[in-house]
Amino acid sequence: MPQLDFDGANSKVSADKIQGQSGTTVAVETGHNISVGGVNVVAVAPSTSGNVLTSTGSAWASSAAAVGGKVLQCVSVTKVDPTTTNSTSFVTISGLTVSCTPTSTSSTFLLQANVSHSSNSGVGGSYRFLRSYSGTDTAVGIGDASGVVTRATIGSSDLTATYQMYMMSMQFMDTTNASDTSTSLSYSVQWQTRNASYGFTLNKQTGETDNDDFQRLISQITLWEIGA
Repeated sequence: MPQLDFDGANSKVSADKIQGQSGTTVAVETGHNISVGGVNVVAVAPSTSGNVLTSTGSAWASSAAAVGGKVLQCVSVTKVDPTTTNSTSFVTISGLTVSCTPTSTSSTFLLQANVSHSSNSGVGGSYRFLRSYSGTDTAVGIGDASGVVTRATIGSSDLTATYQMYMMSMQFMDTTNASDTSTSLSYSVQWQTRNASYGFTLNKQTGETDNDDFQRLISQITLWEIGA
């Protein structure tokens, strides 16, 4: 049967459980500590919600959790169906848009995209990223504004072989921080052809039919939110 034992000679009390006599709290007088395994148990106020306990070397403190350098979220979209453009101005590729709600206003955003394309006359084209945030669309990761040249992230000169498939990759770290953590942020892949007379085709060889023995590839865009 459980019992309470007193050892006056060694100033020791033995018990299986200690509970408050008139409430749920057992108080320790100011200036006194409880030791567990030779280490004092230190009371630390909860402080800010979400904080963690950190050691100062001699005591415990309530501190904000570390977030630097962490991947806060990753969103990816894959497009498997083919599409064609004859536009010499940049247009968004339907199905190659990723969206997220930023976790932090100090984050940066790593963009990665792989696109597969062909042309029916060896004509080349260009790709770029488009950021959409708070009603504003901004091309990001593009070349300088010199002259009237095309400003893009990646591009190809006239392809070396008609109907041949090409895979191109691009990435960009967007350092423009979000102004709040409640507004959705989106990135899209845009493209243009160098010649409006010829189709620039995504995910399949131009001129292919479902009965032809040609390749069908995929295109993808991925967004990584990186903590500051």
